[in-house]
Amino acid sequence: MTRRNLFPTVAAFALFASAAFACPAFAAPIHVFGSSSQYGTIESETGAYTNIGRLTDSFNGASIPLSGFAFGADNNLYGVTGIDGSGANGEGNYLWRFNPDTGVSTDRRDLPIPLVTIARRPSDGRLFGYTADADTGNAAVYSFDTTTFAPTFVGTTDVITTGALTFDNSSRLYLADSFNGNVYRVDTGNAQTQLFSETGVANITGAAVVGNTLELFSTDGRTRFRVEADGSFSPAGTYDIGGGDPGDLIFGAAIAPFAVIPEAGSGVLLLGAVSLGWWTTRRVRRS
Repeated sequence: MTRRNLFPTVAAFALFASAAFACPAFAAPIHVFGSSSQYGTIESETGAYTNIGRLTDSFNGASIPLSGFAFGADNNLYGVTGIDGSGANGEGNYLWRFNPDTGVSTDRRDLPIPLVTIARRPSDGRLFGYTADADTGNAAVYSFDTTTFAPTFVGTTDVITTGALTFDNSSRLYLADSFNGNVYRVDTGNAQTQLFSETGVANITGAAVVGNTLELFSTDGRTRFRVEADGSFSPAGTYDIGGGDPGDLIFGAAIAPFAVIPEAGSGVLLLGAVSLGWWTTRRVRRS
């Protein structure tokens, strides 16, 4: 069945922020990818981009247009393909594993459902995925077994978006709406949402936790915004991933497993896109 494009035709970008909450002055590079599948890192403080390579299929050398990616608990890089409008439809619903030093895939497995984004829960390594369908107006959250990757339906949600799904170190799940700028907390027991912040930022396409800060990425002017624990926000500069199509825009992020979003009055938040966690190897034979 043909589904209407819910997602922009610009292929997804993903980031990974690996900065410890205990050391807010430390800002590790954020891993990103662009619409032409170039892959590299961005310094969160300056926005400077360093190219690593391209996300490619080791089987045939083709570029892989992901809808999102993240680092797993094993320090490998993971990405998902298959969502309408992500540019990844021809790839099918897959979970890919990559060598983070090169961007070349090392394995691939089937996904039972198309996912917009995926996040790893730090407390047990379980994956949670978010999917949305513009035709039906339905969106849902699933959890996945850490060994078999078998999905379990968690519940439906009324938030339908390109989405930025991420956990903090306390295993609280957040979903950023790229259409209206709202950030929600998501109950991992039933997928019910609670409004956390109304940023008003247009065209949010990514969110990542860097240290104790939640940083939102917008395609409007390639801008970044930092969200405080009380929900207020301020500009954090611009970004330019370079090394590829001039139109490349950041489109996702993953929270570091050890990053913590503090409670109101205790610090600053930084928003980005999806996170992904645990992988159990199962080689998929490809024709």
